[in-house]
Formats: sequence, C-alpha cells, structure tokens
Amino acid sequence: MGKEEGYFSRLGHLFSHPKKFLDSAAGEKKYSKILFFYVFIAVIAIVFDAVLAFIRAYYNPGDMTLAANLGFIALSVLFSIGLAFVSPFVISFIIHLGVLVFGGKKGYFNTFKPITYSAAISEIYQVFLVILGVIAFFTVGDLVFNGITAVSPGLLAVTVLYFLVLVISLIHVLYAEIIGISKFQAMPKGKAFLSIVFVPVIILVLGMIIYFAVTAA
Repeated sequence: MGKEEGYFSRLGHLFSHPKKFLDSAAGEKKYSKILFFYVFIAVIAIVFDAVLAFIRAYYNPGDMTLAANLGFIALSVLFSIGLAFVSPFVISFIIHLGVLVFGGKKGYFNTFKPITYSAAISEIYQVFLVILGVIAFFTVGDLVFNGITAVSPGLLAVTVLYFLVLVISLIHVLYAEIIGISKFQAMPKGKAFLSIVFVPVIILVLGMIIYFAVTAA
C-alpha cells in the first residue's frame, strides 16, 4: 500500500499546488518514475470509466447484448491502458517540436516531465466528467409544456456543470504545462505557452483543411 499511498499523496500535491510539485520534481531523472505515476492514475480513471460504462450499458444496452457491451468495454479498457503507456511520449514529442521552435534547449526529457505530470491532472478531471455524464444519462432529458419540448432543469444544470468542469480542467492543465515547460526548458512563460499550442494548432488547422478538401471533393 505504501507506493499507492505515495502516488495519491503526490497526486494531491500536484493537483492542488502544481508549481510547488514541479519544483520538487526538478531532480527527477528517470522516465520510469514519471511514466508509472501517470499510468497508475490513468488506470484508476480507466477502470472507473469502465464501471460507469457498464452501468450505462446495463440500463440502456442499445442494439447490442449485455455480453457484447461487456466485451466492447473490456477491449476499450485494454486499449486505453496500452495507450496510457504510449501517449505521454507522443504528446511530449509534439509539444517538444514547439519547444525547439521557440528556443528550448534542455532536451526532450525536460518536456516529457511537465507534460506527463500535467496529464495526470487531466485524468482526475476525466473522472469528474464521467460522473457528470452518467448523472446526465439518468436525468430526465425532455419536458413537454403545451406541445413544446424543453430541456429539463436538471439536465441543463448538469450540462452547464459539465462544460464548466471541462473549461476549468483545460485551464488547470495548461497552467501546469506552462509552469513546467518554463521551468524545465528555462524559457519565459509566454514562450512556454506558444511552445505548447504551436504544433497542436498547426495539426488542427491542417486537419480542418484536409477534412474540408475531402468533403468538398
């Protein structure tokens, strides 16, 4: 239990005080310590998501049998766990390209460290979002007044809260990334921000251009 308790303690520190946590992680030199911390948190979020997916499938299996839904959920869990080992390296590589463009010279590891720790924060918010999604699933969706269909107040409240948590999570994770990249790549926070968004924005724009080119053909 010691290591698990250590992970939860570190996660609480990271979540509530990302700057102090990243300062304390300055001496870390091993990919494995950072990666397994993230994977541990990600697996908890994945299993939690799977349990709630089972609840949704149990009450609303759709066109598939419950057994088929369970099989799909199990495959999704295995895929997600595998992705948890790979995604930090891929995302860090994409961000590191931006770091290089804006003058970062401290190496890939010093991008991997803050990006992967920041991703752990994102996993916690993912749990909250899944819970809100399930609450919305069990909330009466429509009310009819004199032939006019309207969204129920409960569903509207959950939807607003969902997007509020989503926005907060994006800001929280981006803040941690900026603080970490600025510290470990020894660059101003403005350049750290540009480093983080530069390549993803290019990828997004290229994706949109390709999408519209294909659909318009």
